[in-house]
Amino acid sequence: MKTQPKQLSDDHLWTQLTNAVSARSAQDQTLWTIFGAFWAAEGIFLVALFTSGSFPASIVGVIVSIAGVLLSVAWHIINKRAILHLDRWDILIERLESKLNFDTEFAISLKINLKDAQYIKSKHKTPVRLVMRRCSLFSGVLWSILLLWFAYSLVAPILCK
Repeated sequence: MKTQPKQLSDDHLWTQLTNAVSARSAQDQTLWTIFGAFWAAEGIFLVALFTSGSFPASIVGVIVSIAGVLLSVAWHIINKRAILHLDRWDILIERLESKLNFDTEFAISLKINLKDAQYIKSKHKTPVRLVMRRCSLFSGVLWSILLLWFAYSLVAPILCK
């Protein structure tokens, strides 16, 4: 037999709201830290390709390109999961603020605080989360093209004999 959940008091709801806002902030910081680490690793891979000032030997290019593709795929998966957690915290914050009957002017949730949401949309047209997702896709495509180019240059001399 399933028991009914207890209704939380306003004090408990406030505590939950505080916890949700803190968790959301930590998740957001984690996402940006991972984003920075991703670009640092991308830079290292690009430096590895051009250490001599020109294109490396094909086998080196294949290995570095494979690493780049794998990094892009891993970043895309991690990024998607981190953004889903941010969405989850945003939904919880919205529900808690609604339950506490927040004045819309002071709400953190942009689904409740429509004035701030409108201001942000008018000043910033491209969502950062979309940019983050597209960066991993762009990087994956770029590394895949490089992988195909290096693989072709590796096997072309053998096939053309």
